Amino acid sequence: IKPSGRKSSTKTLVLLLQFFIITAITTSDPTMLNLQDPVQCSVYCHGDILQAIQSSLIFEDSKTFVDMPMKYNPQQVINTFQTMHNPTHQQLESFLNECFDEAGSEMHTWRPTDWVPHPKFLENITDENYREFASEVHAIWLTLGREWKQEVYQNPNRYSSIPIPKPFIVPGERFREFYYWDSFWIIQGLLTSGMTETAANIIENAIDLIQRYGFVPNGSRVYYINRSQPPMLTAMVEEYFKHTRNVSFITKTLPYLDREYMYWKQHTRVELDDDLFLNRYFIHVDYPRPESWREDMESVEGLSKQQAINIWSNLASGAETGWDYSTRWFANGSSRSDIITNSLLPVDLNSILYHVEATLSYFHYIVGNTHQAEMYHANSVKRKAAIYRYLWNQEHYQWFDYNIDTQTQRVGVYASNYFPLTSFAFHDQLIHDQVVLSFQNSGLFQAGGVSTSIYNSGEQWDDPNAWAPLQQFLVEGFMNLQTKDSVALALEIAQRWVHSNYLGFKKHGVMFEKYDAANPGEHGGGGEYKIQTGFGWTNGVVLYFLNQFPELNSQ
Repeated sequence: IKPSGRKSSTKTLVLLLQFFIITAITTSDPTMLNLQDPVQCSVYCHGDILQAIQSSLIFEDSKTFVDMPMKYNPQQVINTFQTMHNPTHQQLESFLNECFDEAGSEMHTWRPTDWVPHPKFLENITDENYREFASEVHAIWLTLGREWKQEVYQNPNRYSSIPIPKPFIVPGERFREFYYWDSFWIIQGLLTSGMTETAANIIENAIDLIQRYGFVPNGSRVYYINRSQPPMLTAMVEEYFKHTRNVSFITKTLPYLDREYMYWKQHTRVELDDDLFLNRYFIHVDYPRPESWREDMESVEGLSKQQAINIWSNLASGAETGWDYSTRWFANGSSRSDIITNSLLPVDLNSILYHVEATLSYFHYIVGNTHQAEMYHANSVKRKAAIYRYLWNQEHYQWFDYNIDTQTQRVGVYASNYFPLTSFAFHDQLIHDQVVLSFQNSGLFQAGGVSTSIYNSGEQWDDPNAWAPLQQFLVEGFMNLQTKDSVALALEIAQRWVHSNYLGFKKHGVMFEKYDAANPGEHGGGGEYKIQTGFGWTNGVVLYFLNQFPELNSQ
């Protein structure tokens, strides 16, 4: 264990005092998940040990501690900790060395068995530089494969890891476990690389998590089991089916896709007028995120107990959006202490769920479940009508998030404003070229791709950061419009994004988690942690684009 060397400070004392003042309360809200904490949550999710370590500033990254395996059973670790009274910084470091192993030491690097050095799609890429680039990115899959060591299955209580059954692909660096929505773009890349077995493994791991919890958690750690991420599993199965045409795989996974849909229906659906509905992100918690404990405590400094709990709930919901964090979720666009995620009906979530409903209708149709197919189709029709009524803005020719408290749209410039194009969740009367013009005039499209927003807030899901999944959503969306201008725009987004990734790889030798939209080839910034490399979804999208558009030019 290599502590950062940062010593306790006045801020440490403030955080500790704040935590003691803001004691947890229990909510009886019927939408709260009824999940029993695993025993190791008394170390990793809440309690005196978590509080002491996170507030001590021993580690620069709050996620480090909660990923460290215990050398002994949780109660023995707790007993050891309780022998100390008001432990010093040095005593805490000694305690960590005595009772914990290094973060990430509970897993092996795993070589995907279906990886081949020369996948077929490379032959179609006409640009020699891009062909070589794609080959090098394809090789990165060999560095991102992981599997849990056997002791994780034998003594699961000693780990924050959830021991999923199959090997998996990680995003990279601090993101050393399975992540939910990342996996969609990882799977797109794996299927491009011809790695159908590895793609199936990831889907089956997600199915295993649904069997345990009724939904797919944010990631395969116990501190993530109180929230999910954008529900992309049905789309993952759809991608797999497009490549394999394996109907038996649909039959096997469909009951679990239905179960996940029911989770979102029961826990996050908001009933609207005329029997319409939309969904929101809505997580009930009364404590800080364990992996971001210090940051969440700082967000509630000086607030009352109830105010703090409200912010922690909205922060957890903000993390579930995948956009953690953005001015999208802030009441006045200013700071996390203003966060109102729970009050918003997001454009992207409802576009994704429209696609889930349409796809599940199709899946049930092909396996012969006519009644279920009709039910999902009817739900998709209602959601599409609600998206038009509540989210569409005729003046701006785009879609906006809707605030259910103020009953108004949240007018702002975000890449998510165009997501209904991706899932065909738009009304029949839409004038396609007007939407294209709206996007072109938005200020989002820059030299290195599409920025997340036009607001430079210091949060990572804002300007100038550009993210791979947003590029893919928008390229698919504008291709779906099938006009001359929309197709040209989609190709230009793909071109600028691939070129930025290519320039960055040539200069830095790595693939980044996020890029600077204004400076092609340079990484983005902001948020709670330093820039990460690897990187699962970035690799997946660039391979997908080079396969879809093999005539892109590196010049």
